[in-house]
Amino acid sequence: MNAYKQAAEQLGDFGNHTAWIAHREADGLAEIHQDWTDLVFVQSGAASLMLGGTIENAYTESPGELRGRRARNGTVRTIGTGDVVRIPAGMQHQFFVAPGTQITFFTMKIANR
Repeated sequence: MNAYKQAAEQLGDFGNHTAWIAHREADGLAEIHQDWTDLVFVQSGAASLMLGGTIENAYTESPGELRGRRARNGTVRTIGTGDVVRIPAGMQHQFFVAPGTQITFFTMKIANR
């Protein structure tokens, strides 16, 4: 677990898609994956997820990957155990985890090429 109280591990790379498991105990960064669609399967816990909007002071983390401390003007919804969420390539998203709670989710990242 790092200073952001989150951990992620790639479980497999299948060329045009990868499988990941992630755990968060605090808010994540705002992010945009320009070339990947995420299918998120919540395994346990709950969080608020902002979709859409604009990242303030966005920076390029790596090619096709934008990050920032916060976003604005998105739609926020609560997600929890058993939920499945599709985040299209190019859509801003950010997880918010309430103090004392956590969320663990499996993600398939699918290339849009």
